Amino acid sequence: MKEISRRAMNSESEGMACGPAGAYAVDAEIVMEDEGKIVYLHTQWVDEASDMILFEATTESIYDQMVKVNADEAAFDEAVDEMNRIRKEKDLSKNEGIIISERYAEQYQQLIQMMQEILDQDEIGFNLTTMCYADDEDWDEEDEA
Repeated sequence: MKEISRRAMNSESEGMACGPAGAYAVDAEIVMEDEGKIVYLHTQWVDEASDMILFEATTESIYDQMVKVNADEAAFDEAVDEMNRIRKEKDLSKNEGIIISERYAEQYQQLIQMMQEILDQDEIGFNLTTMCYADDEDWDEEDEA
């Protein structure tokens, strides 16, 4: 395995949901070459679901779609649709049976550190290093509750 690139960002959003609402999120991505295939490792932490960290491995970038979501409100629906397509069609754990928490354990720790650095810079008093990861299905179950 060889690392190609890495990046991280924070975002804040606000709106109305039974009253004023807001969320702070941090995303990080490491792009790897793994056995000749480009793999995008993505993590996300959101303060509104602060007990979980989303961790995904796909063959297309979810992070790119998050950039679009954060940059242009008009692109929100299209970017969310694209993220859903990537999660359905390009997810390595669902489509190729890879246990990403094992195969990419080292990179996951690096992603956590990247997100923690942003939290520290923004003076958000939260320690991500003590948390476990949640995959996309865990987040879906939380949404249904």
